[in-house]
Amino acid sequence: MNYTIRKRSEGCARCERLFEAGDRLFSIILLEEEEPLRRDLCVACFEARDPDPDREFAYWKTRMSSQGAQRRLVDFNTLRELFFAMAERDSAEYRKICYLLGLVLIRKRVIKLQEFTSEGGLDYLVVTAKQREEPIRLEAPELRPEEFEELRERLKELLDMDLGPPASTEASPDTP
Repeated sequence: MNYTIRKRSEGCARCERLFEAGDRLFSIILLEEEEPLRRDLCVACFEARDPDPDREFAYWKTRMSSQGAQRRLVDFNTLRELFFAMAERDSAEYRKICYLLGLVLIRKRVIKLQEFTSEGGLDYLVVTAKQREEPIRLEAPELRPEEFEELRERLKELLDMDLGPPASTEASPDTP
């Protein structure tokens, strides 16, 4: 797998000015056609941007610490909304990330596992959420342990959040 998402940048993605300890900056999650991207912007470039509501999923303001980037705690409301937005996308990268998000949200009881099913040689998790009337079908990709861990790291970098200890690669409702 070759991913383009990186941890918080050392500088602004637009003007390329390097961030210094104490600088305020914005991190933006963009839902591009093939995969989600993250961009870090200085305050001036963030305010000067032309927001695109079809691409910008979320953003947050943070500060560069003297020790560099520090992971935020998980905001499960944001994670749930990101899951819903990614579930509507059709690329293979979104399906993989959405599957992992689904496992995290099942584990934290934010969404509920309705059933496992197979169709056309593919396995699916069917999940439900109070916020949605229709169930969501998640394709369960075949991932080797190292691919699973790489995908997990990618999600951590995208969200700049600590998702907790690594989960098992065997999908089950109790231990994803």
